[in-house]
Amino acid sequence: MLATLASYAQEFHNANWYFGYNAGLSFFPDPSNPTSISTALQTMEAPSSYSNAAGQLMFYTNGRDVYNGNHTPMTNGTGLKAHNSSGQGSMIVKKPKNISSTQTMAIGENETLYIVTLDGLSGEKKGFYYSEVDLNESTGIGTITNKNVQLNDHENIPIGLNYKVYGNFSEKLTSASHCNGRDYWIITQIGEFIYSYLVSPNGISTTPTAVSNAPINIQNYLASGAAIGQIKVNLKNERLAVIYYATGPSGVPSGSLAMANFNSNTGEVIFDDNLIEIPVSPEPSDDGHPWGTLMNGVEFSPDSQQVYFSTTYQMFKGDAYNATSANVELVEAINNVPQTRFMSYMQLGMDGKIYVITEDINDVTHIGRINDPNSINNPDFRINDVTLQYGAVGVGFPGWIHSQLGGCDASLELYKPELSPISHEYKVGQVINTNQNYTVGPGKDITLKAGHAIYLFPNTSIQTGSKFLAEIEECDCIATSDLNGSGTQTLRKTISTEELELYPNPASEYVKISNTQDIIISITATAMNGQIVFRGNNDGNDITLDTSTYQKGIYILTIQTKNGKVYNEKLIIK
Repeated sequence: MLATLASYAQEFHNANWYFGYNAGLSFFPDPSNPTSISTALQTMEAPSSYSNAAGQLMFYTNGRDVYNGNHTPMTNGTGLKAHNSSGQGSMIVKKPKNISSTQTMAIGENETLYIVTLDGLSGEKKGFYYSEVDLNESTGIGTITNKNVQLNDHENIPIGLNYKVYGNFSEKLTSASHCNGRDYWIITQIGEFIYSYLVSPNGISTTPTAVSNAPINIQNYLASGAAIGQIKVNLKNERLAVIYYATGPSGVPSGSLAMANFNSNTGEVIFDDNLIEIPVSPEPSDDGHPWGTLMNGVEFSPDSQQVYFSTTYQMFKGDAYNATSANVELVEAINNVPQTRFMSYMQLGMDGKIYVITEDINDVTHIGRINDPNSINNPDFRINDVTLQYGAVGVGFPGWIHSQLGGCDASLELYKPELSPISHEYKVGQVINTNQNYTVGPGKDITLKAGHAIYLFPNTSIQTGSKFLAEIEECDCIATSDLNGSGTQTLRKTISTEELELYPNPASEYVKISNTQDIIISITATAMNGQIVFRGNNDGNDITLDTSTYQKGIYILTIQTKNGKVYNEKLIIK
């Protein structure tokens, strides 16, 4: 029941989309049949909207003005610093709360949310800010309590109107879930860097927590529009995609797609070696359109395995983990329509379909849709699949609203006696409970850690000589699922870099870990059942780990360096 409620809570925050010129789509109460709705919004780009867990509209914004669920201006809700022509110019993210065994969320309790605004190249270049919303999620009554708080770059320089070279920031803004099951990331590109800002119970970090090198320096391509184009993270929080509208030489209408690994623990982004580019055809298409390859929209399939992106008149897809310029596939080309039409921004809906802006100055009441984006062979893209009964299409859709479950695994039930002679630790995000006949035998060291509560039911036996500890503690980013009970196993994707080497892998007697760029200060080896089999410190560029006593199987090595990087690498023992 807990897992089901949590799932619906995440979904229905995205139940109402408000965008364009008095236009909107509602996925509530039937997500499979979204309906056209009328709104008070007037904007070309930069929309955001938020609904409560029951699917009730709470508020929406064009990045400048904020409206409540009654379509009237929110108290203090004017004068935010986005622009109606700044692509992903606004985004909504919740402020996390610390949940413990003595603190539960009451229905109707006030929540704090953040509206993050980014006014980029095609706006007025005002900069990067956030504003706080104090919201009662049962009544929808909200107030902007702290408005236009400026965010800084990695040198603590405010990203504002006169930031460095004028306009040296983008229209790329997205969010992602932190792997601790509580916090979030705000991700953007500023100049030559991808910045990740942590959102925690302490608020938004005003300087970026992680700074990653971007493959394109926006400043070098301001005239051609590299600052334009979407940035997205897949729902597994493992892969990132960023579009650069135009990166080719002057007069060549071509853009680029960059793919990267995203570390949801550290916020670090590590880009693939090569950009994805579509060659410009020297000949026009059959209906006379030039095959321009300016890029704008990108989105991941709900299963996170496929990435879709649009050029001026074409839709492409590729493997989200292995896409290259050579292996992406054409999904659809727009033919036999006026040359005023082209594809723009994309957004995943809570129905598992991807919605596509197909701009046309003469036809503003239709939206494209990819109906089966998980399909490898037939994603079923239709250019005029959704008709708006009210309002007109702009260029942008509201971004995805994340909602965390509060930990790594939701819950765990322990029901078998502890027979292993080795110490063991269980960690979950919510609740651990023991069942009848759960026994910790003499000489066993067992630790239970849960984010919400631990229940020891009748007939639980902790025998003399055992060391038993139960703690309320937030779950970290590698879930420690068990071999004893029933729970959901969560493994995080390994982020591999050229800096770190493991060999041999698979291993039997030993494995050598080497980092050519940094000093390794600690290493932990964790078995797939959550058992920590090794934890030690180091003070050098390499370390040799004796694995001769390890059982065959897969282990996760967590390696921390002196400069603060954390790597989670998979090791196979044969």
